[in-house]
Amino acid sequence: MNKATLHIILFLFFIVTPQIKGLAQKTDTIVHVNGNVLKGDFRKMEYGVVTWKMDGMGTISVEEPYVNTFISSKQFEIKMKNGLIYYCSFEASETNGKVILIRNGQQEEVFIDDIVEIHPIKGNFWKKFNGNISLGGNYSRSSDVTTIAFSGNLDYRNKKTFFNLIWNYNLSYQGDSLITQNSNIDLSWQRLLKKNWSTLVALGTSQNLQLGIKRRY
Repeated sequence: MNKATLHIILFLFFIVTPQIKGLAQKTDTIVHVNGNVLKGDFRKMEYGVVTWKMDGMGTISVEEPYVNTFISSKQFEIKMKNGLIYYCSFEASETNGKVILIRNGQQEEVFIDDIVEIHPIKGNFWKKFNGNISLGGNYSRSSDVTTIAFSGNLDYRNKKTFFNLIWNYNLSYQGDSLITQNSNIDLSWQRLLKKNWSTLVALGTSQNLQLGIKRRY
C-alpha cells in the first residue's frame, strides 16, 4: 500500500465515521458533600473517581470522598470491595456517604466507600458499545516528512461479558518512503462465572520498524 492510498483511506474513514452522541436524558443526580445538587449523566466510577457529564460543562470528575449520595433509575454493574457484584439502580440515602441499591424490588444500603467500580448496563445492543477514535496528521514541507497517528478504543459490556479493544498506529513518511511504523493492538475478553469466578483472555500485538520489530505477539 503506497502513501497516497493510505492517506485517502484514513481521510475517508475520518470523514465518513459518524460521531455518535448519547441521546439518553440526563436525569441522574449527585449530591455533593457541600450540599450542591448536580444533574447529569452518570458515566462510571473507577479508582475512587466518579465520571459525570453535564450540559454546558461537559464531562467532569468528582472524587468519591466528595460524593454524599447519588440517584439514578438506570441499571448499573457495581463491584464491591468484598468481591460481590450487583446489577441495580440507585436511590439517595439519608446517611452521608451512603447510597441505596435497588435490585429485584429490594433495597440495600451500602457505603459509597465500599464500592470499587460502577459501570452502566444499557439495554439496547448497540448502546452497550462505548469508545472513541483519534486521527491526526502533520506535514513538514522543509523536510518532506508526513506523520499520521490513528488511535482509539472500543468497549462492550453486558451483565456477564466485558470486551475491550485498544489500538495505536503511527506512520512517518519522507517523500514516498516509509521511515517509521509503530503499532500496538490489545484485545481482551472477560466472562463472569458462578461463585465469584471469572475468565480472562487477552491478545496483544506490536510492531516497531525503527527497533527492528516486524511483529510481536
